[in-house]
Amino acid sequence: MPALTVILAALAGDMTDFAEVELIWLLESLVSGDSHYSEEALGRPDLGLDCRTLAREGIWVIHRYVFGHNREEAGNVLSIIEFDGPRRDYYSRFSGSSRKPRH
Repeated sequence: MPALTVILAALAGDMTDFAEVELIWLLESLVSGDSHYSEEALGRPDLGLDCRTLAREGIWVIHRYVFGHNREEAGNVLSIIEFDGPRRDYYSRFSGSSRKPRH
């Protein structure tokens, strides 16, 4: 999970479009996953849920990307981590994301 906080911190700053999309894709991968059986065996059965919870703390970072070049990718992340239905629907209109919510 330290990687997730580093990604959010990096996305809060300025970077190239290429770096933005790569980090948003990586963020989407982290928040859409679940614990591997090897992690469960080590007592970490909720890594996916923990990543989604941590990402919600930096949700404002993802919100700002919905209006930029990487809007669809940011919309995909929001569709996974955003609990507020009306707010998720609002941002999905701008992002073009058609991904179904996952909590």
